[in-house]
Amino acid sequence: MPKSSSQVLELRNVSKSYGQTHALSSVSMTVHRGSIHGLVGSNGAGKSTVMKIISGVTVPSAGVLRYRGEPVAWRSPIDAGRNGIGTAHQHIELAADLSALENVFLGEGGWQRRDPELYARYAALQRRLGVEIGPDEAVRGLSVAQRQLLTIMRALSSEREPELVILDEPTAPLSAVERSSLFATMRQLADSGIAVIFCSHFLDEVLGVTDQVTVLRDGRVVASVATADVDEDRLVELIVGQRLLQVEHEGAASVDPDAPVVLAVEAVRLYEDAEPFSFEVRAGEIVGIAGLIGSGRSRLLHTLFGARRPVSGSLAYLGGKYPMSPPAAVARGIGLVPEDRIRQALMRDWEIWRNVSLAGLGGLARRGLTRRRRERGVAEASVQRLSIKTGSVDTLVSRLSGGNAQKVVIAKWLAIRPRLLLLDDPVVGVDVAAKADILLAIRELAADGCAVVVVSSEFEELLAVASRILVQRRGAIVGERPARGLEKSDLVAMASGVRRLDESLVA
Repeated sequence: MPKSSSQVLELRNVSKSYGQTHALSSVSMTVHRGSIHGLVGSNGAGKSTVMKIISGVTVPSAGVLRYRGEPVAWRSPIDAGRNGIGTAHQHIELAADLSALENVFLGEGGWQRRDPELYARYAALQRRLGVEIGPDEAVRGLSVAQRQLLTIMRALSSEREPELVILDEPTAPLSAVERSSLFATMRQLADSGIAVIFCSHFLDEVLGVTDQVTVLRDGRVVASVATADVDEDRLVELIVGQRLLQVEHEGAASVDPDAPVVLAVEAVRLYEDAEPFSFEVRAGEIVGIAGLIGSGRSRLLHTLFGARRPVSGSLAYLGGKYPMSPPAAVARGIGLVPEDRIRQALMRDWEIWRNVSLAGLGGLARRGLTRRRRERGVAEASVQRLSIKTGSVDTLVSRLSGGNAQKVVIAKWLAIRPRLLLLDDPVVGVDVAAKADILLAIRELAADGCAVVVVSSEFEELLAVASRILVQRRGAIVGERPARGLEKSDLVAMASGVRRLDESLVA
């Protein structure tokens, strides 16, 4: 529990509207010094809006924000930062052409590039968070996880110790070791009297690291309780109401062994020093790829999408030649939901309807002219099918929550009825309700005859949705098992090399 009962932050009856859309309605919550305060809720529940108001990104339409006992109205995020509020937002927005050090201290101004003091401060932040990113490394070449760590470093980078640190979905792209290091840092911050707001869809993390938790649903606070007084089942009930998660622990039905082979991978090597592997995926089958970070799982999907060439081996699609470029893949009915939806899958400044229709423009055009009414109709059907929370298909994607934005990416491929869909961590960073919608949509696609290959960092999701699991390690597929009967611990042991599989797929 908090070491001090003093309040560092209070929201009192805060509301926020965007036109006819009410993002928040009379939200009240209190954050204490020396505590870690969890903030949870479905995508679209208002979590990001709350954090944007606290950090000065946006202003409330009504209500009062009190900081250190005084009402405040931040003019900008810089204003909030100068007053001791550090924020790591969910959407990682860094300057790709600058170095790691330059990104961490970008908001300060007045410093020289080779300032030894900055390098010393950067090194101190590295030690604090256990980060191994060199100060002169270019951000453009960093992974999603490394970018997330830089964002957290930036939140802690002010010359004065922050009084409140906001972490919005910080752990989604991180490895288990990186998460543990972050949790230790969060506890150190709280023990030193700093308040931490921790927003996460990983409820086990919330229960394990926070002192207090506030639950939002549909822009309202439905509970604010001591973490010790709730368990995961109760949190899920508060987040989604009476809704039951139909996909949990069910697993997918086995595919018809006589179904046509959609994808055939024969003696493929992804890297020069990797072992070759082979596998097939049939129509209506959902195949999961279980691999830890660095296993080559994203490279495999990019290869199957034609964005990379294998070092050796062959690919076949529907029994014939494989399309070896992304445009050719899309034209033949192959879709990819990439890991980084912001940079690789969405036009954030476009409306929902433009994003949804993007992959199928050729089929929506007549005599070379796109039919806008048909585009909007396809988008509206997708909004209904995937339960995308929005007032209109004219809403900009940048206004959507993370889970709803991910649904738009999936809707883009649903619109073209793909024969093969490749999904790279499709439910990372989304809440339990959005996760259910997405997993059910994947199942519906398979039921319609689509072949699906899905990678997930959360092995529970693979066990819930796949009929068969391939285990990937060091760039190669090293074995397979039926999903039913497997436990998460089995997959972790196999993917890490602790346990061998009985059936090897190594060519």
